[in-house]
Amino acid sequence: ARAVDSPLLRLRGVDLYRDYRPVLRDVNWDIERGVHWAVVGPNGSGKSTLLRFVYGEFPAALGGLVERHGHPPGTHLEEWRRRAAFVSPELQADYRDRVTVLELVVSGLRSSIGLDAPPTRAEVRCARAALRRAGALAWAGRAFHELSYGQRRIALLARALVGEPELLLLDEPLTGLDTHWRERVRALLQAVAGEGTQLVMAVHHASDRLREVRHVLRLRDGRAVPD
Repeated sequence: ARAVDSPLLRLRGVDLYRDYRPVLRDVNWDIERGVHWAVVGPNGSGKSTLLRFVYGEFPAALGGLVERHGHPPGTHLEEWRRRAAFVSPELQADYRDRVTVLELVVSGLRSSIGLDAPPTRAEVRCARAALRRAGALAWAGRAFHELSYGQRRIALLARALVGEPELLLLDEPLTGLDTHWRERVRALLQAVAGEGTQLVMAVHHASDRLREVRHVLRLRDGRAVPD
């Protein structure tokens, strides 16, 4: 019972650095399974750093405790990243290659930026299913760089969902969107949450939180304070 009840992720006394500078100190946080979280704080408070750390993009400084459920100490972070997906406005800018929307979504199965080999039939089926789920199947053959800003955000969410992640990490998912695309993205995320995918979203404005997200971690003066 103890293992079943353990959090998806447990952090105790974790310090996070970017470019050799401390961003967050002594982070203590339990992400219980099935619980949606919002990470809030002003620009530069470390929201993106914290989400990238949760995703497994870089390690914590020595000395803190990090427990990922189902991943004993020493397990490669690549195993964890198969259970999680990460979407950010920066990822939107990283795709400068002329890929189709279908190829973009397939790259989510390979955790890559772009493709080094053509998609397999199985990958195409998965990508089309993810695009259908996102209401974007009609864009499959279009060039990603030709989409509108809002369409690109939806396509990147389809890329994140293609591997059916257990945890979806969202770095300010509504930033830069007009009213129409904000509502499209919000509706998609609400549907995803309703289907059982766990959300952790960094937001700058309280109005960007989804109603399903009832737990808040506030970043303030280099510290993380759960509400």
